[in-house]
Amino acid sequence: MATDIEKLRILIQDPADGSELLTDDDLTAILEIESSIYRAAALCCKSLAAKYAQKVSITAGPAKIENQQKFEHYRDLASEYDKRAAEGGGGSGSCRPVVTGVSRAEMKLQAENDDRPDNAFTIGMFDIIEDDSEDYNDEIEDE
Repeated sequence: MATDIEKLRILIQDPADGSELLTDDDLTAILEIESSIYRAAALCCKSLAAKYAQKVSITAGPAKIENQQKFEHYRDLASEYDKRAAEGGGGSGSCRPVVTGVSRAEMKLQAENDDRPDNAFTIGMFDIIEDDSEDYNDEIEDE
């Protein structure tokens, strides 16, 4: 199973082959700051975009280095990972629970089924339950 650093390297397209753009220490720090792998990937890409935004494009004979393209690539990638993180993907930060395979009609049908025991979770948090037991506040006042 891949570690978070390996996952992050895959997402930001920075393989650990000796020519890494970000060190493992950088990635570890970012993973400690961010709540999900996609938020961490977005921060890495923003960092790399900022790095390439500061550099100029160079042409030396037939060789050409286009830092503007690298900047745009990482900026767009950061935007994509920000969207994924906002949708709740990639970790604990903004996950939304999703129940699949259960419809409202099916729940209603099951609730009306006489052969099933009563649902234990029909009482709401703010519902007041009347019973014959003494009030807790009365017990405190008696002490």
